[in-house]
Amino acid sequence: QKSGKPRSMAVSDSLAADIRAAAFTDPNGTVGSSELPESKDPVDGLLFPRVSRQVFWRQVWKPARKAAGISDTFRFHDMRHTSISWWVNDFGMKLQDARDRAGHHNISVTSKYIHATRASEVAALNAFNDAMTA
Repeated sequence: QKSGKPRSMAVSDSLAADIRAAAFTDPNGTVGSSELPESKDPVDGLLFPRVSRQVFWRQVWKPARKAAGISDTFRFHDMRHTSISWWVNDFGMKLQDARDRAGHHNISVTSKYIHATRASEVAALNAFNDAMTA
């Protein structure tokens, strides 16, 4: 939930399967024994229906971060900045589409998430140069 509004985001089928497998595995490795509830309506497509923030943090985020060897100082929100930058810089998503996918109401907020890379800058300049000299 963000700004009092429910949030959802599409993910690929393979990522959804990986998330479900990790989220529904207890610390002993038993799949399906987690307290994270399965959706009562399989058509809704939600990975974590009715899951509290505390349960997500304890059952999903912290174990995943620890298993990956990622520092405790790494924040979940850091991945949001990285993803939005990748969408625009590396995969060519239009800024307006990134804004919509991120759930931002104002494109200036989305712009703060975009971290230009030297490679994307050079690629854009080369494309511009090619267009001007063609």
